[in-house]
Amino acid sequence: MLVSNRIQCLRRVAKTHSRERSDEPSPPRLEDFPLRAKGRHIVTERGVVVATVADPSIGEEIARRLNNSHWSDQEDQWAL
Repeated sequence: MLVSNRIQCLRRVAKTHSRERSDEPSPPRLEDFPLRAKGRHIVTERGVVVATVADPSIGEEIARRLNNSHWSDQEDQWAL
């Protein structure tokens, strides 16, 4: 009985925690690249917002740098 109550409690906590975390932005994944700036937002190819910036020109620079870093990482991986 006690074990069953603990399991139910853990499930409730995990469910609450997963709902809270679903609103938090996650880092871009491999399939999200290339990123692009769309106004004040940086979005994936699917249109999912991964970041919001104060100035659109900053967003363009961040998207460019993230894409360059991603392609560099991919080249390094294939060079091994």
